[in-house]
Amino acid sequence: MHLSSRERLLVVAAGVLGLLVLGWLLIWRPVADYHADEKRNYVRAAGDFDFVRQTLAHMPAQTLQPEKQAGGKEVSLQTAAGQAARSMGLVITRLQPGDGDSQTLWLDNADGGLLFQWLARVGQRHGFRVKNISVTKNEGQGTVRAQVTLTGGSGK
Repeated sequence: MHLSSRERLLVVAAGVLGLLVLGWLLIWRPVADYHADEKRNYVRAAGDFDFVRQTLAHMPAQTLQPEKQAGGKEVSLQTAAGQAARSMGLVITRLQPGDGDSQTLWLDNADGGLLFQWLARVGQRHGFRVKNISVTKNEGQGTVRAQVTLTGGSGK
């Protein structure tokens, strides 16, 4: 098949135009959409952070007195956290002692709302503080995976 020079020019131009369209559809648009999605996620997270910071600023300071067992001894972090989690239907899948009076706990399939209610409960009733927390959404399950480091009721 022999094409005239004008036809060859049209085929090359159509090929270049096709490549430009494919590049736009397969490369440029996904990258731009990803950037826009991440920017929206950042703005949403910043708004959540501001809300939490403002809410905490308006909360009255509480002096917490850790609960004590019947014998007058303070309840251990492991016991208090475990009992509170079980009573709320949460399962602690792993527990690791940390430095000093801290413990790191893992919850693999926890309801996000219950997780934060549990943290509030062990904080209010036993005086434990969250030293570090990492929460990740479990895709398609409606639950979260959390790694929480709590420090002892003495607040040290």
